[in-house]
Amino acid sequence: MNFRQIADVVMSASSADETEVLGFEQNESLTRFANNCVHQNVTERNVQITVRSVIETKIGIAISNDLRPESLRELAIRAGDVAKLQPSNPEFKGLPQPQVITPVESFDSAVAECTPEQRAASVGIICRKAADAGCAAAGSMTTSS
Repeated sequence: MNFRQIADVVMSASSADETEVLGFEQNESLTRFANNCVHQNVTERNVQITVRSVIETKIGIAISNDLRPESLRELAIRAGDVAKLQPSNPEFKGLPQPQVITPVESFDSAVAECTPEQRAASVGIICRKAADAGCAAAGSMTTSS
């Protein structure tokens, strides 16, 4: 399911005066090391959907990483339910209107494509320097996109 489809499911289930749908996808890889040795490599992909519902001047937010259509519909309803429980905010003037956003070119393919072997090689440099100094290194190296 692409983001347009996700947004369509949420918007069709929302009964709020205004609804905002945000999507965030992250691929994160982690290499852990202790006593100058790598002991764990893990990778996780997560998608997070945030729904902000506005009823009059009451705002509710609900967040999930479940992309099943029935869960997205429940997410829209939950954000509306949360909004109903909030006090009115007389300073709130509404969600921003659609506008053109200038893209930010910040993607670094070398980081995004960093393999476990490349992270281990980088960690190895730290561990060798620590060992040469008579120390034991411990920590983690994370790459994400």
